[in-house]
Amino acid sequence: MLFSSLQTKLIGLLPIALLALTACNQAPTPADPRATGDSVVTTAPANNSAANTAPVANVDDAAEQVEEALDNHPTLRAFDLDANDENNSIVLTGRVQTEAQKQLAQTLTQQLAPGVAIVNQIVF
Repeated sequence: MLFSSLQTKLIGLLPIALLALTACNQAPTPADPRATGDSVVTTAPANNSAANTAPVANVDDAAEQVEEALDNHPTLRAFDLDANDENNSIVLTGRVQTEAQKQLAQTLTQQLAPGVAIVNQIVF
């Protein structure tokens, strides 16, 4: 009888546990900046281990490197994205087909220019 009662309680908790695990594995979804008219502005961490690069000394040079990387990236090169130095930030502009492509451009920029503010104005 004790086993049956315990088994019933565990089965009842299973959907809750699965929901909790699912929620833990999902990244938070940022608000859509197009809904407010805002641009996405981020600052890449200075110790970005994925990039293995030092913080950028010259934002203009970094913007040129980013634009070259965007132009050569197998997924992003078809979109002719731009990266410009404006107010000591890198501003990304252009049009892509998906939110994932927009985020890919942002991630690539963060890796190439750690510590630099990024204004992502890419639309889809």
